[in-house]
Parts: sequence; C-alpha cells; structure tokens
Amino acid sequence: MRRAAPAGSALVDALAAAVREPGGPAPERRVSHSAWVVLAADRAYKLKRPVRLAFLDFSTPERRRAACEAENSVNQALAAPLMLGVRGVRPSDGGVAVCDPDDRRAIDWLVLMRRFDEGRTMAALLARGALTADHVRAAAARIAAFHAAAGPLADERPAARVRAIAQRNLEELRAAAGAGAALGEPGELLLHGVDLHAARMHARARRGLVRDGHGDLRAEHVLLMPGGEVLVVDRLEFDPALRRIDVGDDLSFLTMDLEALGAPWAARLCVQAYREAGGDPGPPDLLAAFGAHRALVRAKVALLRAGEPGAEGANAAAASFVALGARLAWRALGPLVVLVTGPPASGKSTLAAALAARSGLPVLGSDLVRKEILGLPADAPAPAGAYAPAQRTAVYTELGRRACAILAGGAGMIVDATFGAPGLGAAFLAQLAPSDRAGLLAIECRTPPDVRRARAARPREAGSDAGPHVAVALGRRFEPLGAGQVVAVDGTAPPARAVAAVERALAARPAGTTPA
Repeated sequence: MRRAAPAGSALVDALAAAVREPGGPAPERRVSHSAWVVLAADRAYKLKRPVRLAFLDFSTPERRRAACEAENSVNQALAAPLMLGVRGVRPSDGGVAVCDPDDRRAIDWLVLMRRFDEGRTMAALLARGALTADHVRAAAARIAAFHAAAGPLADERPAARVRAIAQRNLEELRAAAGAGAALGEPGELLLHGVDLHAARMHARARRGLVRDGHGDLRAEHVLLMPGGEVLVVDRLEFDPALRRIDVGDDLSFLTMDLEALGAPWAARLCVQAYREAGGDPGPPDLLAAFGAHRALVRAKVALLRAGEPGAEGANAAAASFVALGARLAWRALGPLVVLVTGPPASGKSTLAAALAARSGLPVLGSDLVRKEILGLPADAPAPAGAYAPAQRTAVYTELGRRACAILAGGAGMIVDATFGAPGLGAAFLAQLAPSDRAGLLAIECRTPPDVRRARAARPREAGSDAGPHVAVALGRRFEPLGAGQVVAVDGTAPPARAVAAVERALAARPAGTTPA
C-alpha cells in the first residue's frame, strides 16, 4: 500500500534532508505557484506542488508524475544538457529517499536536473548590468532556430483561440485579486486589440507561423552560457495548447519581460535579431497585443503567490505588470492620436497627463508649442496677445506638423489643447493624412463654468498659460471639435475614472481589418 507523503512543505524538508551531502551546506530552495525546487550540490530536484488551479491540476500523485514526465520530455528541445529524467520519492527511515520512478514504493515524483548558474540567466545578467547586445542576439537566434525546427501547426481559428485564452486569463486574474479589488486592468482594451488583429493572425496561421513553442519565455528562463551556448528552461508542459501558438506570441513573452525589467532596448533588439535570424515576429502593434496578454498572465501568477512566505512583493509586482499590460494594450492599437480638448481650466492637462502615464504615449501641449514659437522659457507665462486668432492658428498648425512627424515614426501621442474654435481644429487636421484624421479620438472635458473660474484664479494650478480673464473669455467662445470620434468626460471626476471612460470608448470602436 502506498504510504502518504509528508504534507505540504514537510515533503520538501524531507527531500532536502535526503539529498544533502554529508558535511555539506543545507540545500537551497526555490518556490513558484506550481513547484518547489531543492538545489543541492550540482543537482536540482523539482517537485510539483499538490495544487489545483484554474489552469492546471497537480492535485494527485498520478497527475504530478504525468506532469514531471511531460516536463522532462518537452524540455529536451531547448535544455537537453540539463534534463536528467524523472525520479520517484519513497519513504525511508522516517524521511524520504530518491528512487527509480517505477519503484512501487514511490509516493511522489520529481524532475531531476543539472543545477545551472542562476547568475547566467538573461534576467540576472540584466540586473547586474552585464547583459550585452551579443547576449540578446544569441538568445533571439536560438529562439528563431527553435521555432523554425518546430514546424507549422494547423490552426483554423487562431484569433478566436487567442481571445478565449486571454478572456480566461482575465477571469482568473480577477479571481486571484479577490472580490472588490480595483486592479484597473485593461481587459476591454486588450480584447479589442486581439479583435483588431484577427485578420493578421489568420493570415499568419495560413503562412505556417503557428508552432509548438516554449509558452513561458521569461528572461529568467533563458541561460546564456560562457561559451556562447543558449539554453532555455521551464518550457510549459501542463497544457500543450498554451504553447502551440503564433511565434510572435511566444516571443512577446520575452520582449514583455525585458520591458518589465527596465530594458526596452533589449526588447527592441530581441525582435530585430529574431527577424535577422529568419524569424517573422510580426509588426510592433501585433507583438504589443500578444505582450499585453502576457503581462496580465504574469500579474495573475504574482497574485496567486500573494501572502505566501517569500512572496512579500507579489502585490506590487502584480500592479506593475498590470500597468505594463495597459501600456502594451494601448500600443496594440497602432499609431493613435488622442486629442484632449475643453475650455481653459477644464482639467484637460490633468487628464492628458493621466492618459500619458497609462498609455506610455507622449504629450504634445499647445502651451509648450506657444512658448517655443514666442521664444519663451517653458516655465514663463505667455502674454495675452499670444491668444489672438492668428497666433492661435499658428500654434495649432505647428501642433499638427509635430503630430504628423510622430505618426510618421510609427508612434502615437496625446495632444493637450483647447481646440475651441473651428479654425483651430482645421489648422491642426490639415497637417494629417486622411487616414490619421479618420482614426483620431477627441476627448472633451466638460466642467461647470464656476469650477473653471475658480481653477483659473489659482495661478498655474490648472497647468494653463491662460489667466482668469483669458480663461473666462475663451470658455465663453468655446466650440466643441467637430471631427473624429468625440467622447465627453467629467472634468471634475478623478482622472482614473476619465481614463477608464476613454479606454471603454476605444474598446467599443469597430475592429475593422488590419494588413496581412
């Protein structure tokens, strides 16, 4: 009869005692949401935790054995030198011993690996400032070769599958956060991004770009060995469908992770080097759509460990990944022009700053352009004469030129300007291509006149050059912008509420089609 395994961490304690070398140091330990790892001498012993989560089930010894066998098998492609097979764990003298996997006395199973130098992972090298461009190129080339060798898989409904996986992850993320938690995750915008790229995903699937990938390409899983060899560990084993994906989706996990670690340069170089090695990662907005989902996967996993010993920073990590997911969800929409309009002191500059923080887009402000035209320092107020009709038209013409240049570089922006007269909107829009004009989104901050007057009377607090008299005069003459999609928001509401309203408006747009 199979004896019961020690419960929970007791099994890890018993295993650590069993594999400790006589006279040697106590084995080190690592823990994730799904596994314990004991590190002793030159070996690593990886036990599956007896957990049942929404996306995996290791609740029985039989399931854990199957998962160990699958992990050892799938990791031969990228980490064969490290994989030493599956072993059993059996009772022994009040503790446990490692045994043959087919030993009838086995009460659990583990994956046996050669221990590797954790200081050689991409994440560790980056943390100590030692990650080089050559490292990134080598990793990208190895991943491209792996994807090429995997061969294409048939996928008739790639966009629907990606959307279903993203939707399920959002539900799991919200459940992990708990009832009433205000995550602020960009779920609607993320799903809209997937819909936006549906045609492109189908075209890529037809071209054979759905492959059996890694599924968990994190920077801490990429090993850059001293001799130049690249190994990648922890290929996803518990659900093959989660790694049978577009190669760009697979790569996006790594590029997202590099951004999360503060190395956007490495993320950009990784994509470039992958392309140069013969891979087809897709365009930046598609990678961003995939990466937004990956960021929210990391947020969910962080929350699953919240409250456990050694996971004190889990909630902060989850919040950071949610914020990155939002920036990537915005980036997935492609080059976007968001006009934040409204009378002076209506709260538009505050909202523009909040949108910029959420989206990662730069802000083009009429106040700064006005000062540059006048040759004034950024912190100097503009004279009242700067608001004469001809001068205002010149400012909006220059705003349009700068917006056009940013769009030409493949980026979007937030434009913070009043746009209170028909001629000003026309001066701005005349600088944009017809396609850019058709896709812009205008946000109108609506704020009661008495609130605007009170704000304008507080010098500089509203972030505007317009003093009380100019603010009141422009407010009386204000005419809403009559171009593009216009969304009205409450200028007295907290910025986060207005940002959420803007994201809902973006997510409600028709998806249309994207180029193949």
